[in-house]
Amino acid sequence: PPPPPPPTTSPSSSDTNLTDMSLRALKDPAVVLQEILQSPRTKQLRDLLAFVALIKFGGNFITALREFGVIGLIKEAIKILKTNTFEFVKSLPGVSGTVRNEIQKGLTDLENSVLEQQSKKETAHTKHYLHLPKNGMPADDVLAILEEYKSYATSHIWEDGKVSGAVYNGGEELSKLRSRALDISAWSNPLHPDVFPGVRKCEAEVISMVLKMYNGKKIGACGCMTSGGTESIMMAVRTHAEWAKKMNGNTTPHIVLPVTAHPAFDKACGYFNIRVTHIPLGSDARVDTRAVARAITPSTIMLVGSAPGYPHGIMDDIPTLARIAEDNGIGLHVDCCLGGFVMPFMREAGYPLPLFDFSLTGVTSISCDTHKYGFTPKGTSVVMYRTPELRRFQYFTQPNWPGGIYTTPTMAGSRPGSAIVACWATLMHIGHEGYVDSTRVIMKKQRKIVKAIHQIIGIDLVGQPMGPVVAFQSQSLDVYRINALMGKRGWALSPCQFPPAVHLTIVYKTAADLFISDLTECTAAVQATPNEKATGTAAIYGVAATIPDRSIVDRIARGFCDALYITHQPKALPNAEEVDAEGDSDSETKSGSA
Repeated sequence: PPPPPPPTTSPSSSDTNLTDMSLRALKDPAVVLQEILQSPRTKQLRDLLAFVALIKFGGNFITALREFGVIGLIKEAIKILKTNTFEFVKSLPGVSGTVRNEIQKGLTDLENSVLEQQSKKETAHTKHYLHLPKNGMPADDVLAILEEYKSYATSHIWEDGKVSGAVYNGGEELSKLRSRALDISAWSNPLHPDVFPGVRKCEAEVISMVLKMYNGKKIGACGCMTSGGTESIMMAVRTHAEWAKKMNGNTTPHIVLPVTAHPAFDKACGYFNIRVTHIPLGSDARVDTRAVARAITPSTIMLVGSAPGYPHGIMDDIPTLARIAEDNGIGLHVDCCLGGFVMPFMREAGYPLPLFDFSLTGVTSISCDTHKYGFTPKGTSVVMYRTPELRRFQYFTQPNWPGGIYTTPTMAGSRPGSAIVACWATLMHIGHEGYVDSTRVIMKKQRKIVKAIHQIIGIDLVGQPMGPVVAFQSQSLDVYRINALMGKRGWALSPCQFPPAVHLTIVYKTAADLFISDLTECTAAVQATPNEKATGTAAIYGVAATIPDRSIVDRIARGFCDALYITHQPKALPNAEEVDAEGDSDSETKSGSA
């Protein structure tokens, strides 16, 4: 039999309207579009989208206005406009290729400069060890090679007191003590306190000594040892972020810091996905505390102040920052990494300072490097917290690992116990009065240099430095050229930017009188030839500071990191032939970096 006919259904009103609208749209689409836009549902959707946009973009605008202020917001807009314009011009045909070529040329020059000292010492028969020797070398041969590598450095520069920071030497007697301490504990690892209980004791005692220096013992403050200032800072940032998440449910953390704060804070924010606001300096070269207060949002977890800051040696207004942090119920980290073993002894050495430590109730954490003015071997620092409860947010634990319950107090698992033991030995050997004396010597040099810079025509001191760092700038001269001339006289100073300046970290060995006389003569030489163009590093810094597109500077900086791992000599340098550990030609050496 034939199949039954399909059931008949009458079209719904919505289907009829849709069909009718489709037919009319074919005849007069403009009218139909206007009807759709004026329909109640479309109006509701439009209002909803407008509301969402207002909340999102309006909220962002209000937040930006609070953080930067009207003037600052205008400056940021101009900066973005310059960057976008530069990006557009850079992408034009002909220009993009030129830019790429110039960047590559800069990278090649950078590689050459990194290997310059090494290339002066090497010959065509210098061996490059790119794989394990077939048979192990005798100890005397290994030590001889290490002595050869040591000769690459111009060590007399720091020994003559001509290096800004870098080497914090406490004398020959201390060097012997540190070497012996390192040797005694060479195989130790504080990850295993049951195996190395003496190392655990040394670490706890070092932390206690440093806490006493920062007035933390009497309030029950605590801390941890880390591998250096960067790790101390990263731990403090992570700790405050974890605290805010646990206590306040804050999953979008935000910190406020001066533009002069150490880049380790930016590194921490990059690693831990934390938003950061950089606050400009006031006329006194300290962070603008009013701008800091404006920049605080409901997501802000901590503020940062430096005592002193690296670029100019300026100490931020820590008491005001502590009050702002306390009023807003957020943390304040004081970065004392650079001046860690100078600032706490300043008053006793005869150089009064404003409060900057745990005496201020708003201070929740402090970082202090022992391996700078503490004269300990590289690889030790202390991060301190106001309470043990806050410190616990720094720890990492994994209670469910099949290998056992795992926990570490800092980023590293295994650590070199030898660095901790040598640190302890150094602090015990120098003692409190020893650090007061070294502070007195260093600050006497600082005051002499500050006075001299005020008297040298053509340069100015940046702010009023209170610690062991000074920086000079100029309104009329190219300070990078002055720095280059100082370099020709054997000085290794540090160029700064925004504004252009040159920085000196004064250490125990700094030749203050020689620095003053050389700086006076180099400044006069630049004054005598004001129109002469800068070359070398001076030219690089001069150009880099004016490039709106910071991605180019970023690319060059990353190229520097690449250059650190080069195992071959650039062809532009002499003596480029290489041989391997066995004395045969090695094709691997031609391929580049490890």
